[in-house]
Amino acid sequence: MKTLLISLAVAGIILATFGLMNLIFWLLNQPSDCSVTAGILTSGLLVGCYVIIGRYLYRKYQERRIKKGQMTKITNLPTILLLAVLFPILSACTRVGPGHVGIKINYAGTYRGVEDVPIKTGWVWYNPLSQQVFEYPTFVQTAVWTHNKDEGSPLNEEVSFNTKEGLIVTGDISLSYSLIRDLVPMFYIKFRSDDLGLFTHGYLRNVARDQFNEVAGRYSVEEIYGPKKEQFLREVIERLNKLMGDVGVYLEQFGFIGAPRPPKIVIDAINAKITATQLAMQSENELRRTEAEAKKVIAKAYGEAESNRILSQSINQQLIAWRQLQITEQAIAKWNGQRPMVEGGESGLLLQIPMPQAAKQEAKK
Repeated sequence: MKTLLISLAVAGIILATFGLMNLIFWLLNQPSDCSVTAGILTSGLLVGCYVIIGRYLYRKYQERRIKKGQMTKITNLPTILLLAVLFPILSACTRVGPGHVGIKINYAGTYRGVEDVPIKTGWVWYNPLSQQVFEYPTFVQTAVWTHNKDEGSPLNEEVSFNTKEGLIVTGDISLSYSLIRDLVPMFYIKFRSDDLGLFTHGYLRNVARDQFNEVAGRYSVEEIYGPKKEQFLREVIERLNKLMGDVGVYLEQFGFIGAPRPPKIVIDAINAKITATQLAMQSENELRRTEAEAKKVIAKAYGEAESNRILSQSINQQLIAWRQLQITEQAIAKWNGQRPMVEGGESGLLLQIPMPQAAKQEAKK
């Protein structure tokens, strides 16, 4: 009977310890300073209880040994008991670093399963017997899917898809994504792993390839290779974010590395069409330039003709008489008061007029 009571007491102590440890871990994980303080005090209370119980058991054990004539004392027993209590508390702690978020999984109890609220940066206390903590990065993850073995994965991870003509187009993809902090528990429930590399080059690549095929079926190869490439990629990103948003993944960047690669015969045909278009545009520009120069010459000739017409219409008898009068006035203004040396008569003969004496003397000088 005594043994049974002792066994029940030990079992009760173990269960009480287990419950108190869960309470301590819960208090230490709360964001409130008061809760953390309460957790520290509770852990101190638990340690104190174990010290008291250990000292009591140690004293009883020593008394029993003395009665049996065994005088050797075990002085390290309280220390061993104290370490036995402190070790689970101190070892059941981990740290969630900056740029990361943690999730706690309960393997026992009423709330077993993944906790809905993620763990923020800082120290995390958990029960190693019934709980486990996973850590996920929330900063931007970058990856490439390419056929180049020297970049990204050593395997050929280029994405291929079919256009509406049925042509196969391949391309290298670069992408950047991040995990949404509040939805990290959903990510764990979906994939059951914290290996983001496996997720990126496995599930995410397969989903992206499916969306490429679905969207590319509405575009021609010329549109994807040329003017509608950005629109095509935008539709793929929108569909991917819609699918991956429910599991806490958000694509921040997604695009081709270089240009997509249709079959070579298609590239040659597209280049030939571009060359023909450029030549046609060049010829059209030359025609416009020639027409502009011809219009310029015509406009100049028309202006000169119009000017001459206006000038000829403005000449009349009054204008001629006024012009003659103007010339006469200019001649009078230039006359020095001397008569001309030669004058013409009515008969048209020129008469030599004798020079004055003073003029002769000046001429001799």
